[in-house]
Amino acid sequence: MTLTDAGREYIAKNIGVGDCWVYSGLSWVAESVTGDRVNRTGGTGKAVKDIIDPTTDHIEINGLNISKATLRANNGGNDVTISDVTNEILKNDGYPAGETQYCVGAPGPGPTGEGELCVLTSVDLADVYIDDETTPNPDLSPSRSEPPYKCTKVTATPEGIQHKVTVKKTGYTAEPVYVICVENQKAYVTIYLEPEAGTDVGTLELRAYKEGTTEEIHANFDIEGLSGEEKFLTPHTMNVPAKTYDWIRFYCTGFEPYEATNVTVEEGETTTVTAYMKPKRLWKQVYVGPPIALLVIDDFDIPSRLYWDNPYDFSVTIRCFEAGWYYANIELREPGNFMATYDPADLGPTRWTIPLPEK
Repeated sequence: MTLTDAGREYIAKNIGVGDCWVYSGLSWVAESVTGDRVNRTGGTGKAVKDIIDPTTDHIEINGLNISKATLRANNGGNDVTISDVTNEILKNDGYPAGETQYCVGAPGPGPTGEGELCVLTSVDLADVYIDDETTPNPDLSPSRSEPPYKCTKVTATPEGIQHKVTVKKTGYTAEPVYVICVENQKAYVTIYLEPEAGTDVGTLELRAYKEGTTEEIHANFDIEGLSGEEKFLTPHTMNVPAKTYDWIRFYCTGFEPYEATNVTVEEGETTTVTAYMKPKRLWKQVYVGPPIALLVIDDFDIPSRLYWDNPYDFSVTIRCFEAGWYYANIELREPGNFMATYDPADLGPTRWTIPLPEK
């Protein structure tokens, strides 16, 4: 294993709670090397596993961007490996409930009944209110639009308590945002303030469709130069500053990301941007009996999202390296928690089995 003391401490302080590794309770965004972004939840081991996955560019957690290079730099120049995750952080898929994991120095804080709520807004100098506050929260107001986040103490439990965040600024509108705050943890939120119609303001209409069809997709999107807009889903119409945006990126579970470039929004006009999103191929999950070297899946073309009672065409090519009789089947499983974690281990039970002919 390659974890150093410095690496253990860095992971505990930045991918844990109270300077300790944890089994659950963390939330992060994993961005792939292709720009696809997925919201994830879990513990320290799963988050580190996400970072070192070769398809991941970085994760965003606790206001930080952590990549493989970041881990390496804070681990004495050594790469963190999957054996470090499974044999040390996860200890063969997790400690028994209640057993202590690694902590920096002493164990983290005990029960406090408090957490921290940390806020950024898309424009500076807004007033931020928590729950039923009648005056702007002094810790969060006036707000910032760039890190570091402004934070305030709020009530929290180990299971999490929901708090309402309301932001106000003359010339802008913002819907209340609801944030779950967990005891002894920081919850981060970025809130988009939509400019009211007027000088230097135009309107964006954003839509997404499955490529080659009229099937509309509820996709998230990022707009160059803005922040906080990722909570919305297409179709969505919003006011934005009138200018040319270098890119608008769309992403949705089960689809390849889509990018529109050089989008010009004129003052007082509506600009429509439509994404035509291509379904991702299904992940490869192959189980074959010994001798394994005699049988492989050579190619496949299967939609990654299938709906009950809809017809689909797909193909699988199996290559056999020795003469004989072979049989196989395809299992269609319920999504379970896979849509949140992208971990095949989190798939639900088998819904339907398609037998392939013996050959």
